[in-house]
Amino acid sequence: MKRDDAVPTDTQPAPFEQALRSAIQHHQAGRLAAAEQDYRAALSFQPLHPQAIHNLGALAIQAGNPEAGAALLQQALRLQPEYPDAAVNLAVVLNNLGRLAEAEAVITRALATHPDHPGMAAALGMILLNEGRLAEAESALLRSLFRDPDRPDAWFSLGIALLHQDRPEEALEALREALNVRPDFPEASTHLGLLLLRLDRREEAHAVLRAALRFAPDFPESLFHLAWTITEEDLRQSADRDGWEWPPDRGDERVPDAAPGIGPLAGLAHDQ
Repeated sequence: MKRDDAVPTDTQPAPFEQALRSAIQHHQAGRLAAAEQDYRAALSFQPLHPQAIHNLGALAIQAGNPEAGAALLQQALRLQPEYPDAAVNLAVVLNNLGRLAEAEAVITRALATHPDHPGMAAALGMILLNEGRLAEAESALLRSLFRDPDRPDAWFSLGIALLHQDRPEEALEALREALNVRPDFPEASTHLGLLLLRLDRREEAHAVLRAALRFAPDFPESLFHLAWTITEEDLRQSADRDGWEWPPDRGDERVPDAAPGIGPLAGLAHDQ
């Protein structure tokens, strides 16, 4: 979710400028509670300021309240219809909420006046992908990446669109590009690992999913799919190293409680 980090001009009242500048600094540093407090302080001086309302909406989405965030972004767009970042962010959050028709309407209106905006083409591609319009999604995402190849979200969505069109090798390349741009992208890593598993490229999948867990050690999809890459030899080596039994004793049908940190997945998230 993109903020609008433009610094207020000197024509704004000093208290407003100070509050908005402070809010943006807190937001950039990830101090969301302090940022919210200062955005609201800024809005107490200028209640209808589109940038402050937009950023407060982006913050609400980051904080896990997408419905409230969408409402604020809609307000920012009503106040300033020519606000491309607000249109992109609103379309993305509506898409994530499953409000696809609304999302497409927002981005279509914005594209009419900002046809070369790469974020808009990417957002349109993601919406079309969710609607199952795969060829149209692919075309929109390629347009976005032609203008801005450093968009991991667009590469990831392109990979999914290609995968659903039964083009796995092209999908692999798109997912790898997403990770080249943003290595800490667990969704892309997990989909790449799963696709490699489907192609029976188990060792590559194992390496990709291990790497994903270094960035997001608690990401459940990576852990689940990583388990499918573990071979009999991996289990035997882990048992020898950590002092548990493999193969297990089949004489006792009861499954014992696992000891903390023991088992084939223990420590994988921390491998270097």
